[in-house]
Amino acid sequence: MKKRLSSIVREYKFDSVQAFYKEFDAAKKENLEYQVACAEYEKIYGEKAADSVSVRDRLHKH
Repeated sequence: MKKRLSSIVREYKFDSVQAFYKEFDAAKKENLEYQVACAEYEKIYGEKAADSVSVRDRLHKH
C-alpha cells in the first residue's frame, strides 16, 4: 500500500509522500486563513455591500 501511495504522489510531480503532505498542510492553512478573512470581511462590509446594491438600483430607477 505504501508503494502505491508513493507512486500516486509521483504521478502528480511530488518527490515523496512527505513532500505532498507538506504542500497539502500549507494549502489547508492558506485556505483556513482565507475563510477567516472572508468571514471578517463579510462581518465588516456585508451589510454595506448589500446597501450599495440597493443604492445602485435606486440610482438606476431615477
